[in-house]
Amino acid sequence: MILTQLDIAFSRLELPSLTQYHPCNPSVVAFGGDYFATVRGCNYDLKRGYHFTIGSSPSVTPDSQNYLVRVDRRLEVEDYWFLEDRHLRADKRALDGIEDLRLFAYRSSLYVMGTALHYTPTPKNTIVICKVDGYRLCDPVFISSPKEAPVEKNWMPLVRGDDLYFVYMTAPYELYRLDKVGLKPVEVTSNTDGWPSNLSGSSCVMPYEKGYMAVIHRKTIDQKKRLHFYRHHLLELDSEMRPVRLGRRFSFEDERVEFCAGLAIDRGDVLFSYGLMDQKAVILRMPEDSLRRLF
Repeated sequence: MILTQLDIAFSRLELPSLTQYHPCNPSVVAFGGDYFATVRGCNYDLKRGYHFTIGSSPSVTPDSQNYLVRVDRRLEVEDYWFLEDRHLRADKRALDGIEDLRLFAYRSSLYVMGTALHYTPTPKNTIVICKVDGYRLCDPVFISSPKEAPVEKNWMPLVRGDDLYFVYMTAPYELYRLDKVGLKPVEVTSNTDGWPSNLSGSSCVMPYEKGYMAVIHRKTIDQKKRLHFYRHHLLELDSEMRPVRLGRRFSFEDERVEFCAGLAIDRGDVLFSYGLMDQKAVILRMPEDSLRRLF
């Protein structure tokens, strides 16, 4: 199913590029009467392969430039600015920047969760959360992998009151709560038997009706062409944060690589934010009552 080909009233905004880095993988949230989105700029061209460049010369490492965009209710850009992260790169875990921020509202402020990168000699990714204070990412908290894995990505933040949770896996389902000590596993009975095992997180988990809703993705590989394909599903959770329903597989615009890092449900509208081929950053809005068509 191709979402943009459905008979739904859509509004589409392509977010700006601030430098020669390609904009991709935006995350969106409704906050303070406006929409805010984070955008990642990346120093490679996916259509030409992972050839990293900085300035006029090739680089052996990837690099990310993150910025924040304020969007009004008409879905028009009001302002945008870079998010300062050079102080985070002083920590060796974030030596090569922060990738794929998820933006969420927590305790009356904006926060982001991203994956800090130390690329060589072997890639290591560590989850980090930060408060957004104007132009800066502040008060970083690096979170160790609950599996002692060298690479952690695509956790899904879930805010419940003053508590912050992360959906770590979908099938089998794993949920953690963050406290002052670190991650604590949350015992949640769930039945995801028969669900695909290659489901990965994408968006934050948002309140919806009496439970929660999120976007997740599946990555498949065409071995002959050596190409990756990304497709998405909606994931519905009940009021106890248990997964109860998996939506139909869909793409946004039928592009080979699409990555949805944001979901906002606000005032009768649903907003998806996603990247296309790591070269474009898009916000797509549709009426909330159309959401059930994706199940």
